Amino acid sequence: MSGTIRQAMTPAITRLREHFDEIRPVLDAQERTAEGIEMLRTRLVKVRRIVNRLEEKANQWQDYIRGLPVNERQAEEQVLANFAPLEHHYAEWIENAHELIADIEIVLAESEDGSTQSDLSEELGVGQNRMNQSRRPQVFVNEGQ
Repeated sequence: MSGTIRQAMTPAITRLREHFDEIRPVLDAQERTAEGIEMLRTRLVKVRRIVNRLEEKANQWQDYIRGLPVNERQAEEQVLANFAPLEHHYAEWIENAHELIADIEIVLAESEDGSTQSDLSEELGVGQNRMNQSRRPQVFVNEGQ
């Protein structure tokens, strides 16, 4: 049973690693491009799906272990502890993916805030386009009164 679980997890982890390799340079870039932001949106959905699948399989494996007779449980727990596709334990892959998801969400939020802030700044006359100069009411004080 755990063999089929591991067989399902290994390709998911391989895909996750491919996403890491594609996403990291975009996250680490000094300049954000529209194409990069769009790629992050697309990859975010895919990474979340993979993480959900891996967590589902990990829970299935834990349930399987709990259902084993005591004399078989220890051996299967050892298999679980040693399951490290692509040189990292599967739990580490999941944890790193959660961090990647958080990083992507931060960049996407910043890009949305940045464009919203920029539009608002222009509208208020604070950005580079100052056509809308500040329109404070002018108060004239009568010096003679």
